[in-house]
Amino acid sequence: DKFYVGANVNVHFTDQMKQSSFYEENTNTISSGLKRYEFNNTTYTYGNGYSFQLGGIAKVTEELRIGASYQSPTVNSLNDEFQQSLYSQYYDEDNILQNVNVNPGVITAYKTYKTVTPGSITGSMSYIFGKKGLISLDYERKDFSKTKFKDDEGSFAILNNYYKSELQATNDIRVGGEYRIENISLRAGYRFINSPYKNDAMIGDYNAVSAGFGYSYRTSRIDLGYTFAHQATKEYPISSGINNTNNIKSKNNIFNISYSVNF
Repeated sequence: DKFYVGANVNVHFTDQMKQSSFYEENTNTISSGLKRYEFNNTTYTYGNGYSFQLGGIAKVTEELRIGASYQSPTVNSLNDEFQQSLYSQYYDEDNILQNVNVNPGVITAYKTYKTVTPGSITGSMSYIFGKKGLISLDYERKDFSKTKFKDDEGSFAILNNYYKSELQATNDIRVGGEYRIENISLRAGYRFINSPYKNDAMIGDYNAVSAGFGYSYRTSRIDLGYTFAHQATKEYPISSGINNTNNIKSKNNIFNISYSVNF
């Protein structure tokens, strides 16, 4: 009646295709030299992994609950396959436009490697106002400097040192509340996560606000939710060869609707 405990063992599967294309064109009127080109990269990543979770909730009083949980690091065994192609147009010595399409169809398969993404600890507290509503607070801490790549040859030493020196722990704070008026539930929340980078110029802090509405009827329920989130980031247009970054300010509007029936 006072304590609740739980545990999960999780199996993860990865199947991801990433395609990027870099295009550049000389828009001037020319009769010699390079007119345009398109450089394409395709990376296919697949594999599996595991993690586990432990948690508990203590019912301090009829109104107050306190909880804590631990999420283990996630260990994945992955494989990468890589392809490239290049298309270009240029004017030859006779000022004739030539098309060149270099697509050998060669797949470069890399050796299996492992990734270890950081675990986290979470503390939570909620206060229940009878049947009228509740207020909840969650705090999660995750140390991204503990991210690691591993293989049999120690090829990722430089990358791992970069994670250790440039990344830091994040503090994820979530505050939410719900107020009930008979069969209607009104909800609102706020979330803040500080940047995982020590220099937050690459990835800024994450902020989000949310609001929701729920309606219950007999054994069924419909819920509507809206979240607005924003975060500033910098990204390189291609993986190498260009030092300038793109400044990106992401603003996401997320709408959710769900319908549930209890049997």
